[in-house]
Amino acid sequence: ATWFVVVRNHKQTMAMAMAMGRVRTRVPCVAKASGRTSAVDEALRDRKYVLLDAPVSNHGARVRFVVYVKGVARDLQVLSPSALGGMRTPEYLQRNPFGKMPLLLTRDPNMAVFESDAIARYLNDVYKDCGPDLVPNDVDVRAKMDMAIAIHDHHVSPIQGCMYRDYGDDVRTRAAHLQQLHQCLGALEHVAVGAPYLAGSELSLADATWLPTMVFCHYILPRKFGWKDVFHDRPKLQAWWEAMHQLPEGKQVDEEVRGALQQWDQGGRWEKVKVNEHVQDKNFQWAF
Repeated sequence: ATWFVVVRNHKQTMAMAMAMGRVRTRVPCVAKASGRTSAVDEALRDRKYVLLDAPVSNHGARVRFVVYVKGVARDLQVLSPSALGGMRTPEYLQRNPFGKMPLLLTRDPNMAVFESDAIARYLNDVYKDCGPDLVPNDVDVRAKMDMAIAIHDHHVSPIQGCMYRDYGDDVRTRAAHLQQLHQCLGALEHVAVGAPYLAGSELSLADATWLPTMVFCHYILPRKFGWKDVFHDRPKLQAWWEAMHQLPEGKQVDEEVRGALQQWDQGGRWEKVKVNEHVQDKNFQWAF
């Protein structure tokens, strides 16, 4: 297994990405832009795509899972957003006006794909004949997939920072968002099939979406907020979690994200963002 670490420049990220070749090898929201950096140009001479990403990004890991399962890691190079000068530079914002990652670059300088769900669906379509099709044909199964993704993208993603971001002195909002996260996990349990995957018997984009975020929950919530078990009263999610870790690609994504979270931990992140301070306030519930 390959452990990824938090990277600080694109050279480190390129070295990180080369490890993707150890996994079985073989992007929508679109932004037009002109001009490149030499690092991006160099990568695209050998690869079809560049993914601007970081190991700790659960949204980027969603895309990486698709790449692994499809067996097309040889076609994609991972670089840090610093390859375009950082996410707030004009060069980056030309390609993603929201200044976020992941961002998929292609050999066409006027074609970039942003938003992780769009990138995942794009790659699933581009590589339709490689690996499993991650969008089910059955309309009922596809509805299960879409509901699971919607819970994540519309309800969890906006508040997931309650686990690891600086809320200043706003203890009340952090506690409220943590309760919402608990409710979202309950909603996912309601939707999930868990036999063995979220939408049914076959892998789908719902599994790609939720696995990295569940690694966040599994690592952070017991350690930092006192949850006894993320899967308490959620037997379908427990079965799904175990099934995902039977897959080499599932283990790979877990190791990448968990390794980056461990780097955060070693750097004292949860003390710096006042999580350790906030959870001492007994006026609010932290463990669910």
